[in-house]
Amino acid sequence: MPKILLAVYDIQVSTRSSDTLVARNLATSLGLSIHDPAVGAGGMLTSLLPFPLLKEQEIDAPLIFLKNSFPSLLAEMRRLGAEPERMVIKAAGCATLLGGLHLFNNGQRNDELLDELLERHGLKLAARDTGGTRTRTMTLHVGSGAVRVESQGEVREL
Repeated sequence: MPKILLAVYDIQVSTRSSDTLVARNLATSLGLSIHDPAVGAGGMLTSLLPFPLLKEQEIDAPLIFLKNSFPSLLAEMRRLGAEPERMVIKAAGCATLLGGLHLFNNGQRNDELLDELLERHGLKLAARDTGGTRTRTMTLHVGSGAVRVESQGEVREL
């Protein structure tokens, strides 16, 4: 079962049923999976920040920002034949770390922006494991669409 590891900010898609997409160390960042069972396509993004504060930031690394990576993942999934009405979308991450220090609230802002983007695109979240104060690892098995979130030694199916 080949594992495809996502970088800190990344998008990966696959139609190989044996592939597993893996997003590790999701803290304040967002991991988002999309699976279309009809075409056997799966995709995942990791996004560190909701949006750029300066225009120059967006040019240097556009996928670091959820406002850019979300539509990019949707486009990649559509390219593989996925249809919005069949997409099973799940989210993990968006924690508050540093002992609850709310200096930038990136986790909360990522979570809030995700809800806005889903609504704007007419999509619904099937499951989420977001917020709190723990880091997570998220996996998507492309063949089955199974999404698992591991944190602090516990594994749960989303």
